[in-house]
Amino acid sequence: MQNKLLQQLAVADPATGLANRRHWLEAAGDELERCRQVGRPACLMMIDIDHFKRINDSQGHTAGDQVIEEFAARLRHCLRAADIAGRYGGDEFAVLLPQADAGDALAVAQRALAAVRERTFGHGLHCTISVGIAAADPGLADTGAWVRKADAALYRAKAAGRDRVEIAD
Repeated sequence: MQNKLLQQLAVADPATGLANRRHWLEAAGDELERCRQVGRPACLMMIDIDHFKRINDSQGHTAGDQVIEEFAARLRHCLRAADIAGRYGGDEFAVLLPQADAGDALAVAQRALAAVRERTFGHGLHCTISVGIAAADPGLADTGAWVRKADAALYRAKAAGRDRVEIAD
């Protein structure tokens, strides 16, 4: 039982139960390699909770933590069985979508946008998210390049007004 607990602690973010950054990056690297070898599609999404700092500053870190926990639970319900969600850092999340093209990833992202918009989080807070999507490409140097591509799309979504999805070129 202790070994199982240690294993869970090694791969999961304690606040959300999602994959931790290290474990998620390993899974993304493995998937990128499969995409190169087999030629199957995959996408990844980078997600930010919009104006999260404002929540922490106005409601306190306890409320912010509750929003993160509730968002993670809501995100899990929007994913397909094979998808792997992780907490990338702070209020940024990453989702690996094996065997998904950009259209599949967009459908998942739209479900997540709607699920967050519809939800009132703890303390009566309403939140939105911004999402960047990048498809795996055999020309990507490594997982870091794939993440940077999705992150650039995420920043375009934020610059375009937030509460939206952008797909990397």
